[in-house]
Amino acid sequence: MDRDFKTQFKAKIVAEKKRRTRKLNQHRKSGSSDSFPYLQKEDANRRKANRNRICVSEGLTKCRKMRKQSQTEFAEFLGISRRALVNYENGTRPVGSDILEKLLSDERIDLHSVFDLAPEPVPIRDRLQIAELTVNLLAACLRQHPNADLNDLFSAVKHPVGWWPKSTRMSSQNIEKAATKILDLLDQEYLELHSDDNHTVQNSEANI
Repeated sequence: MDRDFKTQFKAKIVAEKKRRTRKLNQHRKSGSSDSFPYLQKEDANRRKANRNRICVSEGLTKCRKMRKQSQTEFAEFLGISRRALVNYENGTRPVGSDILEKLLSDERIDLHSVFDLAPEPVPIRDRLQIAELTVNLLAACLRQHPNADLNDLFSAVKHPVGWWPKSTRMSSQNIEKAATKILDLLDQEYLELHSDDNHTVQNSEANI
C-alpha cells in the first residue's frame, strides 16, 4: 500500500511539472500580455515552497560545520555558553536576533545558510532585465563594429552586465556608451596581443 501511495505521489509531481511547462510554453508561443504575471506567480510559488522549510536550528549546525569549529569554539564565537548552543541546535530554545547578527558578521555565511534553505533564484524581473541588457549591449557592439568576433564580444559583455548598477537606466545612450567602452577594451587587448606576437617574432629573428 505504501509503495502504491509513493508511486501515485511521484506521478502527481511529474504531472504537475508537465502542466506548468505546457502552460508556460503556451504563454510564450502566444506572446500574451499576461505571460510576465504568470512567470512572477510561478517565481513566488517556488520561493514560498522553499521558505516553508525554514529551520534555524539546522542552519546553526551547518554554519558551525562550515566554519569547521567544535561546539565549544562556535559558542565562544557567538558569545554564549556551550549549553546554550546545544539547546539552539536541538531546537529546544529559539534563536535570538543577537545570535543571527553575530552569525552574519562572518562574510562567508549567507542568509540561506542561516535558515537552512536552498539559495533562492534571482527574481524573474531581474533575470529578464539581465537578458535584455545582454542582448542590447551585444547589438550595440555589433552596430559599432559589425565585423567583431562574436566569441570575444560574448566574453567582454559578461562583466559589464554583471556589474551594471541597478540605479543606471538601460537607455539607448547608456547602452551605446557601455558598448564603446567594451570595444575600446577589446581593441586594447588586440593591440597587446599583437605586440607580444611581434616581440616574439623579433626575438626569434634576432636569434637567427
